[in-house]
Amino acid sequence: MQSLSNDTKKYFAAEKTVSKWWNPTEGTYRFHYEKELQVLNEQFPVNKDWKILDVGTGKGRFAIYFAKNGCKVTALDISEEMLDIARQNAKKEGVADKITFVLGDAEDLSNIKQKYDAVCCMEALDHIPDVEKALSKMSAKIRLGGYFLFTYVPETSLYWKLYYNLFIGKKIGIARAYPDNYAAELFKKNDIAIKKLFGIGVVFPTGPKVLKIPLYALARLEKLIKPYYRNPSFIRRCTHVIGWGTKEN
Repeated sequence: MQSLSNDTKKYFAAEKTVSKWWNPTEGTYRFHYEKELQVLNEQFPVNKDWKILDVGTGKGRFAIYFAKNGCKVTALDISEEMLDIARQNAKKEGVADKITFVLGDAEDLSNIKQKYDAVCCMEALDHIPDVEKALSKMSAKIRLGGYFLFTYVPETSLYWKLYYNLFIGKKIGIARAYPDNYAAELFKKNDIAIKKLFGIGVVFPTGPKVLKIPLYALARLEKLIKPYYRNPSFIRRCTHVIGWGTKEN
């Protein structure tokens, strides 16, 4: 599995780094990330009385989603800049009163004192240096029978094979993908039993312009025909896996 740079945390905590390129609600890739929310809308049994911990909230996309569904949310991020943006976004969406924003580290969580009905780690597992430590901390914050929601990039995805081979190679960067069964085994080790998995986007527009333009057209067509996949053979080829499990012990 791909190792991450020792400076990954510093990169994500610093200003004018990730905030410059992470824009899932607008721009070229918006149509792709909208499908994650579609999966939750259509498949996840959210309860308006839940308390949610969103680890690696970024600009607050999932914190806002759950707040709009009536939940009380604690949104945690390692970047004060991203938290400021998330606060602004929550205010625009009229749910600022339902979200508490906390500066913190996914590998620590010592400033989180309570347990939650659900813990989310969306678009963040790929960027946490010590993911085993982080998952142990997150699992400890889930009530018995509660949910852990996640996304990750599979190593077998066409996106990762193209991205990794063309741009990353053997260099150590700030993102990783996960081998087959690694995530399931890691979750099981932390008393989380996977209940649902879905794949999003076999096609993803990445790479040089000569590739990106036709891939973008194919990806938009795929969204109309198959916004997400349930078949494991397709899921492992998708750009992102989204799913959830329950805390068993």
